[in-house]
This record gives sequence, structure tokens and C-alpha cells, in this order.
Amino acid sequence: MEDKESKDMLCDNFGRKIDYLRMSVTDRCNLRCVYCMPGEGIEMLGHGDMLSYEELLRAAKLFAEAGIKKIRLTGGEPLVRKDIITLVEGLKNIRQIEDVSLTTNGLLLRRHLKALSDKGINRLNISIDSMNPQKYAKITRGGNLGTLTDNIISAAGLGFKEIKLNVVITGFLDSSDIRDFINFARDYSLFLRFIEMMDYEPKSSNCATSYNHQGSSTVECCSSYIADSEEKISV
Repeated sequence: MEDKESKDMLCDNFGRKIDYLRMSVTDRCNLRCVYCMPGEGIEMLGHGDMLSYEELLRAAKLFAEAGIKKIRLTGGEPLVRKDIITLVEGLKNIRQIEDVSLTTNGLLLRRHLKALSDKGINRLNISIDSMNPQKYAKITRGGNLGTLTDNIISAAGLGFKEIKLNVVITGFLDSSDIRDFINFARDYSLFLRFIEMMDYEPKSSNCATSYNHQGSSTVECCSSYIADSEEKISV
């Protein structure tokens, strides 16, 4: 007979228990990546329309009572939200929550790294779109690759349980990019994950074009590097 806790757990339509929650804390971002959004013209939520930290923590406690054990903070870019460490601390104080992680583009990490580590963030997922500074700036519409890699290296020295690099395969990438990703991940004991190609259909001339057909050829030409790598890499 199942105990009460098991009966109260959330399940999907196939009866699988759900213990993981993604919590979007903002729709704002300090980048405008071409596969994610147009460079301009996006209408953001008003501050009054976003859940407060008190409301997010109340929701997290209710989900925890229903069996949620792991929470990932996402956005937008979660680190643009003021006092995000307050939310992290509150989540870690929920008895049932065993793991709190963060998905970020990494550019704002330096000012938050020690606090994130001290307050108990277990894992970081960091987006990185190229190891070439010019390509990275073009894909992200202005991001600084040097800042990002410096922040990743700093994070790698702080003892997080896991740091995973997320790479969206686009037509901007070629085999040299993949080789550089693999070498960087190997040098700093990072996990490397290639994300499915984004089917982004432009709604205006300012939007990104679709990169699916280009991304397919990128995957093919990079397969030998992935096969030869000894690191934990998933595609």
C-alpha cells in the first residue's frame, strides 16, 4: 500500500511521479540571442504582473508538499532580477527541496557567484553559443565572450555539484567550434550538452531566420569530435 506522501505526489498522464519544477522568475534578459527573440519590439510584463518572491516561495512550498524535490530557476535571465539570492535562500530553507539549480547566460555571474555557492545552489546550466568572440557577439547580439568564459572558470573553482554548458546548434557553428567546446569543457571538468535546433520562424525582418537546415549539417560534420571525446557529452 502506498503511503500518503506517495499518493499526494504529482504524476503525469503516464503515471510517472513528478519531482522537478522549473520556475521562471522574469521574462527579461540582458541579451537578445538570434534563436530566442527579435532584437527589439518585445513587450515585457510589468513588474506588477510578475510573481513576487513571497508568491514564488508560497508556490514552491505547495509544490514541495506535492512531491517536488528539485527546482530550477530560469528566465529570461534570472540574474537580472534584483535580490535573486533572497529567493535562493528561501527555496533552500524549504525542508523537502533537495536541489536548487540555475539556468543563466553567465554574463552576470561574477557578482553573484560566491553568494550562489554559499546559499546552496547545487548546479549551474550556462548557455554558451560559440567559442569565437565575433560569432558569440553576433549570435547574442552584443555579448562578451571573454566575460562569460572568465565567469565560467571562476564558477568551476567554487565546488558546485555540476556545471553544464548548454550549446544551441545553429548554422553559425562549424567543426572548429565543436572542437573548442569539447576542449574547454575537458579543461575545466564541465559537462557539455548540445541542445536541439530551434525552429524559429521570423515574424518580421528584424527576427532571426530559421537555422534548422544549417544546424543539421553542423551536427554531421561535428560527430567525429564528439565520438572521440572522453568527456560526458550528450547531443
